[in-house]
Amino acid sequence: APACQILDTRDAVVKVLGVSDADWIMPNAGAHGYFRFNLPGEMWSSLAVDFQGLEVGEQLAVVDSAFAAFEAGKLEAGALLQIVNVAASASDRRVISAPMRSLSGYVNLIEGDARAEFQAYLSRLYGKRLRDVRRQQGTDARLLDGALTGFLAFSAEDAAYRSESVSRAREFLGIGQDAREDALVSDEFRDAFVLLVQDGETDDFFALASEIDRRDDPRFQMAAVAALGATRDPQLATAARQSALDGDFGPRESFSLIANQMAEPAVRDDTKVWLTENFAAFIDQIPRQWARRTPRLYASFCDAPATEELDALFMQYGDLAPGHEAALVQTRERIELCSALKSQQIEPLMTAVSALP
Repeated sequence: APACQILDTRDAVVKVLGVSDADWIMPNAGAHGYFRFNLPGEMWSSLAVDFQGLEVGEQLAVVDSAFAAFEAGKLEAGALLQIVNVAASASDRRVISAPMRSLSGYVNLIEGDARAEFQAYLSRLYGKRLRDVRRQQGTDARLLDGALTGFLAFSAEDAAYRSESVSRAREFLGIGQDAREDALVSDEFRDAFVLLVQDGETDDFFALASEIDRRDDPRFQMAAVAALGATRDPQLATAARQSALDGDFGPRESFSLIANQMAEPAVRDDTKVWLTENFAAFIDQIPRQWARRTPRLYASFCDAPATEELDALFMQYGDLAPGHEAALVQTRERIELCSALKSQQIEPLMTAVSALP
């Protein structure tokens, strides 16, 4: 039966009477409360069993609370995976997609064979769902198809879905064939072009670059330049950075290119050195009001030395980026939280994944 209690502190422990008679408990009935919750492990399991009977808002609240509790070290990884699995089987696309952002972040914290194992788990979990979705019609199915395809291509690095996107990008651009403008819609530009740059040939990189000035389409230009910044080839990355510094791209596009390079592990360290050496010139190439955002270029880093390098960079060049202080504090906190998550929670997560049937 529903029960209400006023919460007047930041954190509170709520004792629920009659819990032994309940099959499960939903602490945020109707998802009307603006708070997260945690439960004893067995109660999470019971909630997972009856997950599909919850309202959509309640399902989203469960997913959000489970990830928050896990990242705070208050929920076991096995219980989190139970919630992830039932969310992936939900009927609403928003619930199906809800775990994907956090799962994508975890991929970047896992290294070596463990990373491949985690990605294989993601492919199994969401690959079947995508195959089911592709047999459906309607707007929701189309939107979910795009979200799942992008997740499987980028986070799970599923070769089949990456190859599919590369082929469509080549068709659109007419690489080795007649161009087909209907091969991609504008919402698909960014992902398809990134995969073309990362998995294609060097000629694909330059073919995409050559189209930037030829096409008078701001969405194409932004997506194409951002994709050039996602290359994993150090030599191509160097060429792209120089083009940004030379003013070959628009101000927004130049910022996006460097942001992508700072997020790509294969070229991140080289880009960080370049940024330190060329910060003043880089500031001149981006929108004036975006200078305050520049600390966020470090947002993908996840180790203590990165915070020291970030502080040193803005100790030296902070005057060139007025208003950067809030972004600096937020980025430093983000790096510290990421480092703590990596050191404390990734090993238990992989233990739970390895134990799955």
